[in-house]
Amino acid sequence: MNHRIRKALVVNTADEGGGTERFAWLLFKGLEQRGIEAWMVVGQKYSNDPHVIPIHSSPLLHYGPYQNFWHRRVVPALRAIEGRIGLESYRYPFSARLLDITGSPPDIVLASNLHGGYFDLRALAALSHKVPVVIRPGDGWLATGHCAVPAACERWRSGCGRCPDLLRPPAVPHDLTHINWLRKRRVYRSACWSVVTPSAWQMNRLDLSILRHARGSRHIIRNGVDQSVFKPRPRDDARKSLGLTSDRLIGLLVANLGSGSPSKDFQTLRTALARLPQQVVRTPIDILVVGREGPSETLGAVTMHHRPYCWSPSELASYYQAADFLINPTHEETFSYVIAEAMSCGTPVLASKVAAVPEIVKDSQNGLLFAPADVEALTAALVRLASDDALRRNLSIGAAAYAKKEFSLERMIGRYLEVFEQVIEEHADAATASKQ
Repeated sequence: MNHRIRKALVVNTADEGGGTERFAWLLFKGLEQRGIEAWMVVGQKYSNDPHVIPIHSSPLLHYGPYQNFWHRRVVPALRAIEGRIGLESYRYPFSARLLDITGSPPDIVLASNLHGGYFDLRALAALSHKVPVVIRPGDGWLATGHCAVPAACERWRSGCGRCPDLLRPPAVPHDLTHINWLRKRRVYRSACWSVVTPSAWQMNRLDLSILRHARGSRHIIRNGVDQSVFKPRPRDDARKSLGLTSDRLIGLLVANLGSGSPSKDFQTLRTALARLPQQVVRTPIDILVVGREGPSETLGAVTMHHRPYCWSPSELASYYQAADFLINPTHEETFSYVIAEAMSCGTPVLASKVAAVPEIVKDSQNGLLFAPADVEALTAALVRLASDDALRRNLSIGAAAYAKKEFSLERMIGRYLEVFEQVIEEHADAATASKQ
């Protein structure tokens, strides 16, 4: 057991879901396996783990003081009004009791996604002066006036306002993005937390954003994958377990909300698939989209099948293992668990050359990259993968070898413990200096 860290608290929107939820869960369970009393506080709980506690219903916190007229009627009404005018609400009073929700204060708090209507940023900034806090943003929301994935928009650098896409999640009905941005900057100027990112790209972005105003150290730690689950397996065995035949090429796309995911460029993908030359498609091609169930689509010589969100890690691993290649036509990635999991299964990756993706997908070594929103480039890459069996084999070997080296879960947990030790020491030194 670590000699300094006895209790750790992870804060996230939910305990199950997309890549950020997978990270939060793996860190939470990894700390637990190291003998640390680990807890997760969430806005929405899906698992039955007793150490995952919804922020609004902790068995260890007395909610009686919040049952008066103000908290039951006025606060929700004010929150609704703010939402209707486009103001990000901070009216989540249980956030101020974060250190009490799990019984006793933790030695360290790691906060991941804080949007989703459950947390008050101001409370975390205030708590950062009481306990060591590490921020590990799962997306770009902390730096923007409303959206989680700003993609090509860079108005977050100068204050947002005149937002070009109010519907980009989390959507807002009216443009108060500059006010939202100013409120966040004011919070960060009073905060004293360290920042961890899974990629150099995200760290560079945060250093250009209002998060640079918060005091604390900076660290880059790549995400880890549970490689006891996500590992190479004979393709035919995986297909049999999923009821898939072996006489077709299968491309896979994994995204929360499936084809409705705002972070994936399905328009470019559909156009590219429809353009695949008939003579190239000697073997029938199926594209499996895992994330939301729906009717199949015919795109030229290709059929796209929409399958439900996959909650089971072992079943999701079977999809990766059954596929001939993974497609990730993304607008933005801070890391991409989907890519890391696919590589760990030895599945070649075809991905947009954008954001942090080139840090882990090495073109023609463990995958192929294409220019984002470039139909011709994506079509050409699909032709290469569909028509060249040797290329797919070589990329598969390269992906598995790279993943084994770079995405070790043990290494990720070890690095976080090292950072936690450093942050705890920095926090103690700052507290001592403030008393002198």
